[in-house]
Amino acid sequence: VLAGALVGSAFGNPRGIFGGIVVGYVVFLPIAIWIGIAAGIKRLHDCDKSGHWLWLLYVLPLVLGIIGNIISYGGPGGINNPNPVGSLFALLAFPFWIWNFVQIGCLRGTRGPNQYGPDPIPHIP
Repeated sequence: VLAGALVGSAFGNPRGIFGGIVVGYVVFLPIAIWIGIAAGIKRLHDCDKSGHWLWLLYVLPLVLGIIGNIISYGGPGGINNPNPVGSLFALLAFPFWIWNFVQIGCLRGTRGPNQYGPDPIPHIP
């Protein structure tokens, strides 16, 4: 975001830093999403799971969160009077985020080779 703001202001963007931030998001956000998906699939393959598990680990909680925000803040009350039903969707998404953290970030991969290739961690006897 900072790089986008600097680039936008360096080229005389009429909107100043805000336009640069938008450019930064347009350029860097797809790259960050691509890297996150690639790393998630690589990690799932290390655990002998298909990359299709990312639909459950990444997309489902994201969709639940978006639906919750739309229900909470998209109604007649707006941001000043949010609908509490939207919070239920956030609560439904939370266990999936925890499962994502544990599965992608904490669990050890399959010992030895699996259907996706050899074990990237060498074994010490």
